[in-house]
Amino acid sequence: MKFRTKTILGVALIEGILLAVLGASLLGQMKDSNEDEINRRANVTARLLSASARDAMVGYDLATIDSIASDLIATREVTYIRFLDTAQRTMVERGALPVGKFVADERIDTVSDGRFDKELDVTIAGTSFGRIQFGIDVAPFQQILANTRQWTISISLLEMALVAFFSLFLGTYLTRQLTALRDASLAISGGQRGHRLTVSGNDELA
Repeated sequence: MKFRTKTILGVALIEGILLAVLGASLLGQMKDSNEDEINRRANVTARLLSASARDAMVGYDLATIDSIASDLIATREVTYIRFLDTAQRTMVERGALPVGKFVADERIDTVSDGRFDKELDVTIAGTSFGRIQFGIDVAPFQQILANTRQWTISISLLEMALVAFFSLFLGTYLTRQLTALRDASLAISGGQRGHRLTVSGNDELA
């Protein structure tokens, strides 16, 4: 492998490693920041729901519960909401409900359906009066993260291509004297004792 090729590959490899570390750090910070915000929204929503619906669930006031559910869906803070009594029977449900058995999500990065499902137990003095299930749409966040990842990869590949191109140009320029020395050595070893080497510049090889 030529010295110039080794130089190009070495520079491109170093550039690729640095860009990979930078990209991973950027994506990690972005992911953590968005997940913290979604978790904060979910916890705030859970506390507000528990406070506003507790009395209605204790008194089995379906009209009030339905009003709370409709108002929350209208804010677009959640994609669906479901109120269950102590026997796990549905009291009120609104929105785009999940298909199949409800399974609460522990972490946002494990969400596969674009919706962060959360469940809370409504209690008073340690006594449960039912449960509330709701979902927060995280598909936009996942799409932004995917787009950012793709953009980072594209920029990294473009950067590596540009580095390789300029390394080739710079390597050709810097090794021209070495190329001339090699050609002169080959000529002399081939019996051309009168071969003349043209020297230009004032660097270490001149």
